[in-house]
Amino acid sequence: MKTKCYNSGPISTLPYEVAISNFHIADYVIRQHVGLTPINPMRKWALPRNWPWALHMLKDLLLMMTCRSIYFQAGWSSSRGARIEHRVAEWLRMERYYEEVVLCVE
Repeated sequence: MKTKCYNSGPISTLPYEVAISNFHIADYVIRQHVGLTPINPMRKWALPRNWPWALHMLKDLLLMMTCRSIYFQAGWSSSRGARIEHRVAEWLRMERYYEEVVLCVE
């Protein structure tokens, strides 16, 4: 079985459909390019969207700690939750992967 990799990125600062799409794309990248099994907090143990942010974070951190590595989507540093996940990942010495953003100028 492949090692699990937690998928981290902005959720509450984006329209819900955009966040879902970003996590779906990142799952593909984790599986196909990183070679690990993605763990998506928007799918796994999903809580109702209207529950408090702190409960979502608690659930996400517990889920994250079942993984050996973590993948940070572009824009992660603008997300309070992803920044918390980053600090915890550093503390746990998890292997970290970062999505690169490529800007094209014509």
